[in-house]
Amino acid sequence: MISKIKSTLGGSGNRAQLLRGGIGALVLKILNIGLSLGTSIVLTRALGAESFGIYVYVFALVALFSVPAQFGMTTLIVRETVRAETEGNWSLLRGIWRWANITASIISVALIICCIIYFTFFAGSNHKVSDDNAFIYAIAAIPFLALSGLRSASLQGLRKIVQSQIPEGIIRPLILIALILFYWFFISNDMTSETAVMLSVLSIIISFIFGAWLLHRETPIEVLKKPKPQYKTKLWLKSVIPFTLLEGVGVINTQTDIVMLGIFGSATDVGLYRIASQGASITTVGLTVVAMAAMPYFARFYAQSDILKLSKVAVMTARASMLLAIPFSLLFMFYGDSILTIAFGNEFANGYSVLMVLTIIQLLNAMFGTSGRILNMTGHEQDTLKGMLVATFCNIVLNFIFIPSYGAVGAAWATGISILIRNIMLWVMVYHRLGIDTSVFGVFHNENKMNNLQKINA
Repeated sequence: MISKIKSTLGGSGNRAQLLRGGIGALVLKILNIGLSLGTSIVLTRALGAESFGIYVYVFALVALFSVPAQFGMTTLIVRETVRAETEGNWSLLRGIWRWANITASIISVALIICCIIYFTFFAGSNHKVSDDNAFIYAIAAIPFLALSGLRSASLQGLRKIVQSQIPEGIIRPLILIALILFYWFFISNDMTSETAVMLSVLSIIISFIFGAWLLHRETPIEVLKKPKPQYKTKLWLKSVIPFTLLEGVGVINTQTDIVMLGIFGSATDVGLYRIASQGASITTVGLTVVAMAAMPYFARFYAQSDILKLSKVAVMTARASMLLAIPFSLLFMFYGDSILTIAFGNEFANGYSVLMVLTIIQLLNAMFGTSGRILNMTGHEQDTLKGMLVATFCNIVLNFIFIPSYGAVGAAWATGISILIRNIMLWVMVYHRLGIDTSVFGVFHNENKMNNLQKINA
């Protein structure tokens, strides 16, 4: 058995590479989850529920403001890096990386200026949860977050899945935990949200520097020789506009709950919701990790017109993510309230009902598989955008209806319903475009459509 496993993992085929990347990314994701939870525990103990809520709200706003900085280029970079490396077109590879980094840097500077104007004249009067100084400190992270996202996408495109996640997944939380503990024990045990934000920005900068070094180390030698960059600006802009909308809608959809809780609720509601949603997200760790490892192969198999292999990888990712989601779901269902109390304190025990709603929804999310990523990697990002737009609209409307009356629980139900709507729409779109059933069942494939696609694209 052991020798068979070693033989499977040690091979040079696509399956072996996918398994190695998936296992490596899974181990890294588990470490990241532990460190993220450790960061939240340290922050909640140092800040309390209210100040922690302000901290979370500040970075939710920064995440929204930083969407334009990446300009939809992360998904584009993964796809174009795969194509350029497959073709051995190193000038094009250097061109897409250079163009993306310059564009992101320029937009980031413009965004910082706009954010300063916004925080100075509007933020304090429009939000119940408000700390203008913390906002000002946090926006310094925008360019580093944007460039880090591009660097991670470059490494993913090179199939360096594990390396792409180390800076943000391991280095950043480790540095932040160390900085918080140092401040707490050696400077002052009275930490404010402003201080926590400044320490977080510092950890982002340090992880960015490490990530830049890591990308340099993994860059193909042909690119390091600095060939004359080749640009396809018109083609990239044509693709990047829907990607910009897609990534922007994705961020808006994930941050809507926090932002609207900050507008209509309280800082404590924000803190409770953040902890509960962070716990529930553990149930989809399998989906996140396996999908990340599979994305380059979705693009490769589609480029090779091998729809059959693409369908097999799609079903495999859904089943693997579902198997990993079930144990965590059961753990939270039976012991969620105790876990919240022991880890984060009595203030967060009230988040159990939120945790339950989000856990059930994320379990269903894992069941549908990676339909959105498949659409993105096969040139059907417009379909993904449609599904995300509908889901985001539903999320905003439902949050507006539920939060004033039900607070954090209402935000959880709004999120859950919008996630289900999105998954159903994207699943149908993949089936319509490619004839593939991306769910854990994997039995509804349209073989005629799959065969026709292989013949057309061959």
